[in-house]
Amino acid sequence: MNGDDVHPQSFYMERAGHEGKMGSPPHDSSVPQESTAYGLVLMQATLDAATDGILTVSRQGEIRNSNAALRRIWGIPSAFPERMKVHDFQASAAGQTLDSAAFLSCIAEIEASDTESADFLRMSDGRLIEQRSTVLKVEGAEAGRVWIFRDVTHRYLNEIDSRRLAAIVTGSDDGIISKDLNGIITSWNESAERVFGYTREEALNRPVTMLIPADRQDEERLILERLRRGERIDLLKQSA
Repeated sequence: MNGDDVHPQSFYMERAGHEGKMGSPPHDSSVPQESTAYGLVLMQATLDAATDGILTVSRQGEIRNSNAALRRIWGIPSAFPERMKVHDFQASAAGQTLDSAAFLSCIAEIEASDTESADFLRMSDGRLIEQRSTVLKVEGAEAGRVWIFRDVTHRYLNEIDSRRLAAIVTGSDDGIISKDLNGIITSWNESAERVFGYTREEALNRPVTMLIPADRQDEERLILERLRRGERIDLLKQSA
């Protein structure tokens, strides 16, 4: 079985006399088997279209559903074997984290709880994975648990870059401001207050033309037009 094989399974609760037991879907002669099969295939296709890794586990700890994003995030080459135990997956996944013991301890805590959880996993390859988990219920009864994994590495790195840039701007002795493509001021550091005489509150969300002499405002309009076209503007020109 390769990674593209469809292996849909769902949670079903057996009828009276077997309360809480996971089993096969009850047969309903009024529902064509072709429709049921199509529904399962459609469900798996929907899961595989998701960008988050999704793993559903029965109350007995058996993997029931997974998707392509989960296999990509965890480097799994193919679909899980039928009825594979989730602890086997977790043991393998632990080896990819920076602290496998802490990862397995966290998993045990989550599984012992009946509340939703959210935390971050630091991977040995430098990635940061957001992990969420919640209890699945069918007709009010606990049926298992769903795990959701999201690679947030780029978001995390972008936040670090943004904070680093913000620290540079804030601590600069130069007046630094930024504007959007409509010429509206979006940031204003402390030095800009000293240079221009406006507080941050007075300047934000105002047109940048408030800082430009009346006889130079056409230049600003032309600059904004060129920026909207994606052109590079070199505002520092040396005199001949």
